Amino acid sequence: MIKLRDLLENTITELEFDSKEEMDAYKKAHDVRPGTKLTIAPLTKRVGNAVSKGAAKVGDKVMNTVGKALYTTKVGNATMKGIGKVSNKVASKLGLDAMSDKESDAEVDAQKDYYNKKENTIKLKDLLEAYNPAEAFNKKVSKMTDRNEHSAAAVELAIYMDDRDAVRKLQQIKKDHDKRGSLSSEDSKERSSLVDKLLKKAKKELSEKDYKLINSSF
Repeated sequence: MIKLRDLLENTITELEFDSKEEMDAYKKAHDVRPGTKLTIAPLTKRVGNAVSKGAAKVGDKVMNTVGKALYTTKVGNATMKGIGKVSNKVASKLGLDAMSDKESDAEVDAQKDYYNKKENTIKLKDLLEAYNPAEAFNKKVSKMTDRNEHSAAAVELAIYMDDRDAVRKLQQIKKDHDKRGSLSSEDSKERSSLVDKLLKKAKKELSEKDYKLINSSF
């Protein structure tokens, strides 16, 4: 009796991945049969895949709006086709299988047709107004501090406050922290000092609501 797994393995002759890292990880974890072709999806398709995956996490209305903006507007459609052409050239230079420009254009137009048929969308204006960077920061960084990832959280704060000097210093502290597996007393003091300065800057520059969201993350 033929097992379904064996049937599938003998049928699949090509596997497509979203990145070289993903493809390399698959090759390490599996014995790839001779004749099986491993390829990296063209950039235009990877963007489409990311939008599709995001839809399951964030909600169809939001992601369909993003997809519609990317593929159906005149500027968005032209941009995606341009990205496709660049991706094709890069893939060819790397010796990877590449679409022709005509094929990548057709891929973009297929996405355009798909999103033109989708009715479950919201206005981009409403989407932008609903998004609050401080709330997104709070959600992300609160999880970091809950996991005791304080060095990484401090870097995120410096990035949010657009303080390049603090970003550089905190990234080095995090790098040393990760390398040693522990935080030195000196680095701990410097990290605390930098975080305090950044929070004072946030209190001065941000709205009261946004500052509370940022401060409560730590």
